[in-house]
Amino acid sequence: NLTLDDNGVTVEFWMKKSGWGLPANSREAIFDMATPNLTPVDSDYRRMVIHMYNSSSPAGGMHAAIVEGTTRNMFSFPGSLSVASLADGEWHHYAFVFEDSYKVAKLYIDGKFAEESTSPSATAISPTNTSLNACIGSQYSSQDLKTLLTDLNKAEPGYNKLSASLDEFRFWKTTRTAEQIGMHYNTQVFGGTNTDDANTDLGVYYKFNEGIMNTEQDATILDYSGRISNGVWTG
Repeated sequence: NLTLDDNGVTVEFWMKKSGWGLPANSREAIFDMATPNLTPVDSDYRRMVIHMYNSSSPAGGMHAAIVEGTTRNMFSFPGSLSVASLADGEWHHYAFVFEDSYKVAKLYIDGKFAEESTSPSATAISPTNTSLNACIGSQYSSQDLKTLLTDLNKAEPGYNKLSASLDEFRFWKTTRTAEQIGMHYNTQVFGGTNTDDANTDLGVYYKFNEGIMNTEQDATILDYSGRISNGVWTG
């Protein structure tokens, strides 16, 4: 249900952020996906990270990265999101579309196109069929994090936690168009299965409707993509 193939990917979610939980010049991970049990020396190693950088310099704001082995495509969106605007205490919808062999990333905010970012390296990322795991709200993989992203507090899973609220998280195994994002950012979508061709490109869909996580029975985050890739709440 998580892929990095020739079709590109789209990651979208609602987020409300009222402040920064980590000190200045640190990062908060929103979504971190990687091939388990591999390192950048392996040809099948892949990584995708969407994160925020708490810095007053021009580098502060929203960032993303796509990795193949030791190749890194880095993206930033300085014209659309500052450190202050990210933490305005309001709900906003963000959609990231990665296309052109993962050399280009487009950002949509509240259903409208905001900015396009081209990786300085402009290196095509090869598709892979290797399995991928991910975390939402913290980093997943400890492998090569200090090389991938600078100024990290800890290079271990669970660190760089997100200080914000998330809702309606969707991972699409294809690039979504501006029309598709604009039509559906503020409403629910239906999942698809191998026997139902409605939204078969929807890989993971978390509505986070389980309630407050105070009991063991609430620790499973239900997947509404149609493929039952339920998540597990940790912490």
